[in-house]
Amino acid sequence: MSPITTVSFASLHFTPSYRAKVMLNLGYLSIAFALFLSAYFLLLSDHRYLFSYLTIALLWLWGEYLLCEWWRRYQVIMSQQGVLIISMDQSICWQGYLGTIIEVRFRSRWGYLLKIELLECTQGWLWLDPSMTTDEQYRTLALWLNQHYR
Repeated sequence: MSPITTVSFASLHFTPSYRAKVMLNLGYLSIAFALFLSAYFLLLSDHRYLFSYLTIALLWLWGEYLLCEWWRRYQVIMSQQGVLIISMDQSICWQGYLGTIIEVRFRSRWGYLLKIELLECTQGWLWLDPSMTTDEQYRTLALWLNQHYR
């Protein structure tokens, strides 16, 4: 396996990353809303609103849960970062797994999105980030991908 290029990248799957963004935003919104409600009811200084205090506590806990879930998903994504080695025979090696490229989608400013199939794993999408490579590595990769997958 003679490598033509080595690229650092982060592996991202569309659905979890979208859900993670939604969870992060909902977590921030629920905590902000809980803080707003607590300030509002403290300004009223009326203790008849016990149900409202319970709502504030539940909103706060739900927001913390969403933020923790977002952090867990972020850690999973960051643990999938690695080095991708692409060889001349169109096989790849990623984190010690051998596989092949099934499909390539070009994203102009954001790099390439590769659909790969690894021998020991299932299929997945890999995001090749141009900011994680040198200009020469990225040009070599872009030329090779355009020759073989366009």
